[in-house]
Amino acid sequence: MILEVLPLSEFLWKGINPKRSTYRKGVMALWELLVRRSLFVLMILLNWCLILTDRNLRTFSQNLSNRFPAKVDICSIDLNSLRKEQSLLAKMIILEDKFDAPEILAGVDLSYKESNCIVAYVALNFKTLEVLECSAIKHKVVFPYIPTFLAYREGPPILALLENLEKIDAFPDILMINGHGIAHPRFCGCASHIGILANIPTIGIASKFLYGMSSEIPLNEGSYCHVNYRGQRVGVTFLSKKGCKPIIISPGHLITLESCLKIAQQSLGGYKFPEPIRLAHKFAQEGKKSVCNITGSFNAHNGGFSR
Repeated sequence: MILEVLPLSEFLWKGINPKRSTYRKGVMALWELLVRRSLFVLMILLNWCLILTDRNLRTFSQNLSNRFPAKVDICSIDLNSLRKEQSLLAKMIILEDKFDAPEILAGVDLSYKESNCIVAYVALNFKTLEVLECSAIKHKVVFPYIPTFLAYREGPPILALLENLEKIDAFPDILMINGHGIAHPRFCGCASHIGILANIPTIGIASKFLYGMSSEIPLNEGSYCHVNYRGQRVGVTFLSKKGCKPIIISPGHLITLESCLKIAQQSLGGYKFPEPIRLAHKFAQEGKKSVCNITGSFNAHNGGFSR
């Protein structure tokens, strides 16, 4: 069988008028003109759509750059290699109490201002919760925010601050970090990552789940429920204050889950978060107003500080 391939106008004409009248050529010419004009208009519209789409993509790209004002390109990051690194670090985590009679309990938190971050540190007396020292530094943001990879964004600034503290012999005995410990898909959150690299007992304090689940929800102030992930107990949900949502506590490194919970309970000052994290957060927010390194005494009652 041989199929005859006809022009569009020929095909349409045969479908409309199979009898082919004497005016066939004139009607076909008119029809061809209409089809050509229609295609021309469609091409113009398509071209404008492509131009507008290109502008929108450029705007989106610009907004993305403003949101992540880092030197590292998101597309250039090899997340698979970072996942492998986290899995290797997880094998180095020690969930045992490697401290004796701690005297200094500290907290660290970050706030962001443009392409920089403010790393705030507040140290308290372990027994009385009296503020002993506070310090903050400004640090360049190098890594964008990617869930489960917070240590690569906040780790370098925190380590830089801890290095300064070590120089002045003000290293804490236990450090609370606003993030997760082993309650992480690869059992190595920011608190664990920092604990391994700095060789310090760390506790992860977070307001939201990252991974893991709890079979129950604590309903009474002071109550808690265990958080499990892949058959392992990785933390607790702790209702620290009535009327607030529970916080998630998980061990980072060189400390047990039981000790993390006990220390968090003892360091509450009537607020949702333990005092080291609460004061460090307030100090970090205040630090955003300064463009230089900040050191000074912190007022634990009103959350302010004097330089």
